[in-house]
Amino acid sequence: MTIKKTPITNIFKYIWWLLALATILYIVSQNIVTQRVLTYNLDFKQSISRDITGWYPEVRTKFSNNLEVLAEPIYLQAYVPAKFNNLNIKGDLDFVDENIRLGLKQDNNIWLWQDITDKSFSLDFDLKTAQVYRNKLELILSIPDLNSGSNVALTNNWQLILSK
Repeated sequence: MTIKKTPITNIFKYIWWLLALATILYIVSQNIVTQRVLTYNLDFKQSISRDITGWYPEVRTKFSNNLEVLAEPIYLQAYVPAKFNNLNIKGDLDFVDENIRLGLKQDNNIWLWQDITDKSFSLDFDLKTAQVYRNKLELILSIPDLNSGSNVALTNNWQLILSK
């Protein structure tokens, strides 16, 4: 006894193929980055989000209204979905006279450092030699002269701007 394919089974077969193709196209379109600028607005209330991990380790920070730095160094990882040429970091810090440095990890496992001298700052990093491991960039914030009497806080208006 053989089962003959009826027009109804053919219709269902084509509907399933169409749904599978639409699902694949949707997934691919969501993972393609066509924009030339990608901006991350950092929220320090949560240390892990879909695209940002940090500042960590969490035992070195404390969140009240701002993120207070208790010990150094602290790290941040940012997801990079495509190849970008430049990283601009903007933000505000509350500090007195501490020496504060921000670094970007390079391909040869060294840090490219830039000093933060103002409470409102904007730093540019070239990403040509930056280490991108598993599509993530790694940043480090170092405050070498941080002591128990220091009060260094990161405000919630930090931005990471990746551009091509």
